[in-house]
Amino acid sequence: MRAALDEAGYDGGAVWRRMERIAASLLVALRPDVEAALARRHMRGANAFELFRFDFLVDEDAQARHVGSQPPARRVTGLST
Repeated sequence: MRAALDEAGYDGGAVWRRMERIAASLLVALRPDVEAALARRHMRGANAFELFRFDFLVDEDAQARHVGSQPPARRVTGLST
């Protein structure tokens, strides 16, 4: 993707870094929910793992937008993506 953006005249590295920042912000925001879910199941972080998927849309101006997550980031509100 970065190479395709670079070839189109955009800074693919900058778009990728923006997506990394958005994903990191979402992970920080989701941490309390993940920890609460582990506590409800009497599990500790060392005994479990969670896979996350982040979906992005890159528009015609090469602006990355977060459009979805798995598990859903429904608790995250007011987060500028």
